[in-house]
Amino acid sequence: MNRIENVGLEVFEQVPSNDCDLTGRFTPANVFKKMTELAGINAIQLEFGFEEMLAHDLYWVLSRLKVKFLRRPNAGERLQWRTWPKTIQQKLFYVRDFEVLDENQKVIMLASSAWLVIHATRRSLMPPNRLPGLDLPSLEHLVALDENLEKLLVTDANEAFVMTARYSYIDMLGHMNNARYVDAITDAVPFDLMSKRELDWIQVNYDKEVRSGERLSIRVAELSENLFGVEGFNLDSEQQAFTARLKFLPE
Repeated sequence: MNRIENVGLEVFEQVPSNDCDLTGRFTPANVFKKMTELAGINAIQLEFGFEEMLAHDLYWVLSRLKVKFLRRPNAGERLQWRTWPKTIQQKLFYVRDFEVLDENQKVIMLASSAWLVIHATRRSLMPPNRLPGLDLPSLEHLVALDENLEKLLVTDANEAFVMTARYSYIDMLGHMNNARYVDAITDAVPFDLMSKRELDWIQVNYDKEVRSGERLSIRVAELSENLFGVEGFNLDSEQQAFTARLKFLPE
């Protein structure tokens, strides 16, 4: 991709062993964490990073992220991570794609993400048509995951556990970090699925921020064979915090 046509980011890094689960594979939460980190680095390169945005009383918020696992990488593997800004979707979302290759140049993970711009003081959404200065490049012809990230519906879910957003869960923006949601999601499904089965894909939609000390009811439903839905309901604000779906490959 010629350094992803001069506007994307490409890095080579090994999978840290402490980012892996009991099977020695990269956890979904840490995959999300890494992709979010790389998105931030690329935004800085494009002069739309955290400090630049905050100077205008704005910040980025991850709204949706879907990762397709062709194979979950193992501890110690050296991976090639690629990310780039792709397009604007629904006149609302800044879409960014990701591609991850192994040492043999084989694609092992594909992802697409949707980002929103929030006014830092008012905590209100700022759509692209109100941000004429935020002119990000678009590489619409480069597609990693060719899917629109739609709303997710989780029905007939049962409570798996209740969690509290404690100190270590809170990020620089004062709300629960996106990777912590993924930890909760993968903890909500049966242990044997996460430890013995192959994960096909996972999508998380972040609906409302969770602040320090707030309690989340984590609820899970088996929607169909190999497909699970998970939702987080904020017991303090009485709002839906997130919805997610994850699918496992057949046995």
